[in-house]
Amino acid sequence: EHHDEDEGHGEHDDQTHTFMFSEDFNSFRMEKTVYRHTAGGILVLAEVRANYVRVSESAYMEGIEEAMIAHNVTQTTQDGLLSALPLGAGLCLSEPCPTEKDWATADPALTESPYQEQYQVKSGVVAGFALLGAVLLVAGVVVYYQWRIRKIKESAKAKFASRIKQSTESLLNGGGGNGNNNGSGASPKDLIDTFNRIDCGEDDGDDGLVSKTELWTYLTSDEKDLVKNENNKMTEKEFNVLFDNIDKDGSGEIDFTEFCAFIAEVNRSS
Repeated sequence: EHHDEDEGHGEHDDQTHTFMFSEDFNSFRMEKTVYRHTAGGILVLAEVRANYVRVSESAYMEGIEEAMIAHNVTQTTQDGLLSALPLGAGLCLSEPCPTEKDWATADPALTESPYQEQYQVKSGVVAGFALLGAVLLVAGVVVYYQWRIRKIKESAKAKFASRIKQSTESLLNGGGGNGNNNGSGASPKDLIDTFNRIDCGEDDGDDGLVSKTELWTYLTSDEKDLVKNENNKMTEKEFNVLFDNIDKDGSGEIDFTEFCAFIAEVNRSS
């Protein structure tokens, strides 16, 4: 609040200015009251209330030009007025403008004013961080999903190997010494016998293709009851991942070539 006083002969006029700023300092309300002290009391001479809003320089100039056009101001007068306007940061609109020396008379230390514009985070920066966070979140989900699938594959492969060893131990330990190793770690006879043992469904058995039902039946029917151990029991999710890993062509059935390739993969990993 600002207070001015004008001395007179027995009478004097006073003015009060009140400024109320918005929280973001982009607008303020000004209230001005002019009153006179007389022998009979205080006489209010005038009251002025105005709202001010911060605008850009271009918007400020456009507003002035539109007002002059609306009031039929001549082009010559417009040019003269516009050229005389003091625009730019640090310029004052009414002389005399206070200098740093003037401020020092009241505040020799020239301390920082407590009435500073509040710091505002730019929306572009916030949007950038939000986008980066979303990208990192998606990347984290993808990495976790890939890690989870890999762990399921490893677990399913280990349980499959455990079941194979129970029925044909030589299939996963180098071919049982019969001399006809084909690179998969097993002899052709062991591979054929095991494949035929799995391909024994009631409806589609002995057709040279292993269905999902046939492989599931084989994996869950343990002659030695070792699969009943919770650590070796294959879950449905592990089985689906295992079957898709063996069925390379995605046909929904496993042929003998795919079976041999997977046995070789199991032997290499073990």
